[in-house]
Amino acid sequence: MRNVYFMLVLIGSGQVLAQVEIRPPRPLPGTVPGADAPTGPAPVPVPGSGPAAVPSPLAIQPPGPLPALTYEDPFVATPSLLPERDEGWYVTDELLFAFPTLTNQLPATAPFRVPQVDLKTTFGFHTEIGYRFAEDEGLVALGYRLLNAEGIGTVNQSGLNLSTKTRLASNLIDLDYGVLPYEIVPRWTGSWRLGGRLASLYFDSRGVNGDFVLQGSNNYLGSGIHAQYELERRIALVQGLSVFGWADGSFLIGEIQQRYRTELGSSVALLTAREQRNVPILNAQLGLNYRPSSLPGFTFTLGYTYEQWFRIGSLGLAGDGSIATRKGSFSWHGPFLRGQFDF
Repeated sequence: MRNVYFMLVLIGSGQVLAQVEIRPPRPLPGTVPGADAPTGPAPVPVPGSGPAAVPSPLAIQPPGPLPALTYEDPFVATPSLLPERDEGWYVTDELLFAFPTLTNQLPATAPFRVPQVDLKTTFGFHTEIGYRFAEDEGLVALGYRLLNAEGIGTVNQSGLNLSTKTRLASNLIDLDYGVLPYEIVPRWTGSWRLGGRLASLYFDSRGVNGDFVLQGSNNYLGSGIHAQYELERRIALVQGLSVFGWADGSFLIGEIQQRYRTELGSSVALLTAREQRNVPILNAQLGLNYRPSSLPGFTFTLGYTYEQWFRIGSLGLAGDGSIATRKGSFSWHGPFLRGQFDF
């Protein structure tokens, strides 16, 4: 009986459930029907904003070759660093400040040695006029230099004090052909000259004590070959500035005349000798050249020079009473200032 009652209850419940309509839940605001329902709370819409754009994946390019590293050397020579010198005339003037030295090869104890004092610091000058040919065909130059010096003092010789005066005068005339500066290596230029030289050198010394006079002199005149080579390094960091050095030499063939004179009251003794003499001369200079861009055609030079004459003779007599054949020397050194103008 109980089983029959349970089956009747199940049948009645199924009929009730069949009459109830089961509807799906209503979609939330902002969702698309049929889409997957969000698992979290719905986002709050912001006025004026739409759905965020999904960025596209970035395209990764393979790395290219690195740019080549370059270095500009400020000292590399360029054509603009070479001095521009056109065809035409030029003139050069130079002021010398000299410390001269005259060396007598006779020993100080020689019985017939002429007294001699040191030469004082002096000035000299050098001038040159030249012409440059077109198309780097070289130049010709004519130069003249004068240097005089003297010294005054007292010399004690053989127990006798002699008021002494020593004098010297030198003259040089050069006629050369040369080449214009040419590039050797970057920043360096060279030039040379070759020609002839005519030179004279006179020096004497005179000592006096009352009626006693002792005097000797040398007078040399010669000519020969003359050569010069100049090396210049341009300084690119300072436009127009360069450092230079040159070596200059000549070999002269000429004649030297030597005299020895003594006076005692009215008595006079005079000896004279002539001799052919070869005289080498060496000169070296080192300094700075400056060619200002604001003064086209001008070149200013400041430097130092050294020069020596060899085998120039002595002042006095040999032990046998003849003119001494010993060979003295003359040298000088000092700063100089030179200016050049290209017409």
